[in-house]
Amino acid sequence: GSTAQARDEQYRNFLRSVSLLKNLPEDKLTKIIDCLEVEYYDKGDYIIREGEEGSTFFILAKGKVKVTQSTEGHDQPQLIKTLQKGEYFGEKALISDDVRSANIIAEENDVACLVIDRETFNQTVGTFEELQKYLEGYVANLNRDDEKRHAK
Repeated sequence: GSTAQARDEQYRNFLRSVSLLKNLPEDKLTKIIDCLEVEYYDKGDYIIREGEEGSTFFILAKGKVKVTQSTEGHDQPQLIKTLQKGEYFGEKALISDDVRSANIIAEENDVACLVIDRETFNQTVGTFEELQKYLEGYVANLNRDDEKRHAK
């Protein structure tokens, strides 16, 4: 089916643009594409709720979401940041059961997320240890990038 192929190609290009996945070998990327779920949300929908347990990882494929978090001294969760296409959240769930530390709420209608669950990820991307090493190295680099960004 050429439509499936075109769709996969689109996902492949998109996933390559996601910093977390861009260095994954081709075969692993293909496996991820095979087991992705796509979920749609409308403005105001909670994609993740703070305090929930989660085992899924989300990549934002379309639209914007806001991240809010309970903060001392405030009754309502406070806005931390906004995420856009190509950004992701819930990646801690790939390492272990994650108690979600923030709310992720769709900021507009027709927000699309690619969803990968931990089991699938472990089966396709390899062992947990490999992934953990990869993520640790990745997170270390990420922190350096953050420092660079703030230094500007």
